[in-house]
Amino acid sequence: MARRILVVPCGPDADSTAVCLGLVHALSEQGTGVSYVKPLAQPTVRGEDPSAEVFRMVTNLRPPQPMSAARSRSLLAVGDVETLGAEIVAMSAEEVEAHEIVVFEGLRPGTATFLTDQVNREIAAALDADVLLVASARDLSTEVLGEQVAALARPLTGRDGDRVVGVVVDRFTPESATCKEYTSALAAHGLRAVACLADQDRTARPRVADLVRELGLEVLNEGDQARRVGSIVVAAQSAPGFIELFDEGALIVVPGDRAEVLMAAALAETGGTRLAGLLLTVGTSPASSVLELARPALQAGLPLLLSSERTFPIVQAVLALDSRIPSDDEDRARGVMVATAEALDADWVRELAAGGRVPRLTAARARADAVRLLGVGHHDIALAAGSDPVALAAASAYADFGGVRCHLVADPAAVGATARDLGFDIPPGLRIVDPAHPGQGLLDHVMAARGCDEAAAREALRDPLVCAYALAATGEVDGVVGGDLDDLATLALADEIVGGRTDIASTVTALMSRDDASLWADIALNDDPSAQDLAVIAIRAAENSRSVGLAPRVVFVSPSRFAHDRAELVARSERAMEIVRDRRPDLHVVGVHDFGVASSRTAGGDGDDAGGASVYVFPGRRHAQEVFTTVHRATGADVIGPILCGFARPLSPMPRDVSLPDLVSLIGITALQSTWS
Repeated sequence: MARRILVVPCGPDADSTAVCLGLVHALSEQGTGVSYVKPLAQPTVRGEDPSAEVFRMVTNLRPPQPMSAARSRSLLAVGDVETLGAEIVAMSAEEVEAHEIVVFEGLRPGTATFLTDQVNREIAAALDADVLLVASARDLSTEVLGEQVAALARPLTGRDGDRVVGVVVDRFTPESATCKEYTSALAAHGLRAVACLADQDRTARPRVADLVRELGLEVLNEGDQARRVGSIVVAAQSAPGFIELFDEGALIVVPGDRAEVLMAAALAETGGTRLAGLLLTVGTSPASSVLELARPALQAGLPLLLSSERTFPIVQAVLALDSRIPSDDEDRARGVMVATAEALDADWVRELAAGGRVPRLTAARARADAVRLLGVGHHDIALAAGSDPVALAAASAYADFGGVRCHLVADPAAVGATARDLGFDIPPGLRIVDPAHPGQGLLDHVMAARGCDEAAAREALRDPLVCAYALAATGEVDGVVGGDLDDLATLALADEIVGGRTDIASTVTALMSRDDASLWADIALNDDPSAQDLAVIAIRAAENSRSVGLAPRVVFVSPSRFAHDRAELVARSERAMEIVRDRRPDLHVVGVHDFGVASSRTAGGDGDDAGGASVYVFPGRRHAQEVFTTVHRATGADVIGPILCGFARPLSPMPRDVSLPDLVSLIGITALQSTWS
């Protein structure tokens, strides 16, 4: 999977598109397979976000279209950052799978943008992306720039404090401070400057055509619309005061009744000074006799433009012109791309290509993968508490989705009453299984499993959990959600009705935080498993990790240093580790480590070193719950499960007081387990 780098602009003047162009070019020049994605369109007053089109114009990349500003606003308005993250992951999945590095461009603050910092943080977390900051140095001292960038970097640093990989200083002027001084100011805050981009480089200048389009100017003489604006001259003085300001690339702005300025500009043009153009204000057009005298300059290519605005407002509008590269300006895009690539620290670029942190599966990617996998094929899941309001609401949600069909095991009258209380109709695709009237197949299975007659089997099936387990055992459903793991009868029923277990029963629990997802085994059942049992638990957990899209990287977690039996438990875990490596050499087993070491991304790698674990195996329930409770409180992560392992079908107990989102996730992960099994 590709390394993800999110380029985040620190202000409205920071040109993140230019930095993305340069970074992609620099990486591709050294042979790295690199791509580009703009996840969210920049809200604009006029037209669509051109970023993706610019990349299509000057590279062989074909990035996907960004999510529309209207769509992202609607999700943020209701606080649905989970869906926002999942959709970003889904739309970029093809690029991430096909390349070594994908450069993502974040949102730039502006008048049409809100919650920009929060959105960029959510994008970074959803993608598990490294962050490259772009900060405009215009009008800022080195100290102020360093402080502002450090403040913006802090929320983006991630759980391990290692997310921000560099800072590009944009629009700096050597007259104000040197690149070395900006580098030192950033280093004082632990940030690395990787490039300094000079202000008003020729390649970054807008064309006259861009002014006409963006400001709605009237064209009195088209001239050469490809000329670029290098400076703005307000001809307030009389001649000869303004004449010395007539340099190549200057845009002369003056009220339309100043005929002497037009004549002077015409003479400068015919004399060889290639002005950007003449912009007349206050809606006053020159007299025809004046235009006739200026005709040689106009025919030579001098653009003559007219605005109804007064001089000062139109100059402000020109200065505030959108700095992004238009999608039809190939010369500017190529010039910016090459100049920016050359400015980037070559050693830093090589470091990016060499690799970085151990990647994590984020909750957003897990959700996107789940939606994609659940949409393939058909999954049938029985809900033992079929008349429970939360169960009915979750089943209805999946009826709308279509990838999972829920079977409500309950009295149909009770289900109907719950639906009326909730105020909605039962979806037509939802199946209700009445435990009081089981089919012959369920009766036959229970009679065989218990060695009882039909009357006893019928009575047993009145228990919704027995009925749901029988549905799974006979293949009518792929899995079951229901039962209470704290009730020993649940395990006994699973053994008796579903079967398939040949060794120790165990559980896995998924912990989904904004930054990463992981599986924990076994925090719910076994207090003192043997080394053989621990090996079985680890192998099952590794296999189950596939159901949430995790590449299993298994670590046996050593108990607290204060545990009286620490040495014995560590030795047991080491024996279990060797058993797993012997039985399943295909699994990546990290080793036996403290949780803090195992959960760190900075220590990970491709060998058997610590760090970056995705599956945690604990030596007993007590030790697991101590760590789990601490991490859950600290991260506020979503908990899915626990899920029973080792049976013929996926069985997931339904926690008491489960929330609707958690139950929806639990049904989904149970369905995905059936796919993998």
